[in-house]
Amino acid sequence: QAAISLGLETAIFEQVADTPASRLTHHQIVGRWTDESAIHAFGALCDLITLENEFVDADVLRQFEAMHIPVYPTANTLDKIQDKLVQKMTMMHNHIPVPIFAPLDTMQTARDFGTKHGYPFLLKARRNSYDGYGNATIRTEGDIVPQWERLSHGGRALMAEAFVPFTHELAVMVVRGRNGQMVAYPVVQTIQKNHVCHVVRAPADLSSKVIAQARYVAIEAVKAIEGVGVFGVELFLLPDGAVLFNEIAP
Repeated sequence: QAAISLGLETAIFEQVADTPASRLTHHQIVGRWTDESAIHAFGALCDLITLENEFVDADVLRQFEAMHIPVYPTANTLDKIQDKLVQKMTMMHNHIPVPIFAPLDTMQTARDFGTKHGYPFLLKARRNSYDGYGNATIRTEGDIVPQWERLSHGGRALMAEAFVPFTHELAVMVVRGRNGQMVAYPVVQTIQKNHVCHVVRAPADLSSKVIAQARYVAIEAVKAIEGVGVFGVELFLLPDGAVLFNEIAP
């Protein structure tokens, strides 16, 4: 809608024909990401490609990039955020504060994580998880087996993350241009229920020091993934005023 209001001609690539965007767009290609003819047909329509979310195969984006079509966020950026473990490692390597986390190979490694870091902790699917879908709070060792079986269905890889005793959950929308220019929107507070956002309070009623720290962490997170476009960055505010990175998505 925003693009159309600016007078831009739009095209969408969807797996099914009847979608909300299909009623507004000028062009629509229907097919699967594995459909080479659909990929080339879509590419032929586009001067630039962007994404609605991160659930697009990065290798498909590389095909568009090989066709010399600008794609934002890039396949390289998507590689750094699609896998939640890689996402956390990327932030850690860029000196952005994150909760304690670890990859998990077996249920025993989950038990070992609980023994070492305490309960509760979070069990997370590394890919294709959002808004509580793909997450579980492990309150006791007895929760591990049923939640592992639920989240690892289909062979999904899992990770563990230590519980963060936060006072507030925060979020910042950050925009980064191709020239590196960045703008951070006002920091908001999010109220979650069962890992799903129910209320957003904007702007967050916090001190200027905390707001500045949240904006700093959010901006550095987008830099870390070399992001171009608009990104939502989720954060934790701790009792001592420190801000931890939680997750990022386009």
